[in-house]
Amino acid sequence: MDNKKLKEKVLIGLANRQTLVKYNRGIVLITSRR
Repeated sequence: MDNKKLKEKVLIGLANRQTLVKYNRGIVLITSRR
């Protein structure tokens, strides 16, 4: 595996992690309103 593909995988992983955090925060906000 070359460095370019590895970097792409890392970037995708970071992006997925950020969206997961946002998603989880949204769920917490929704559940705390009830």
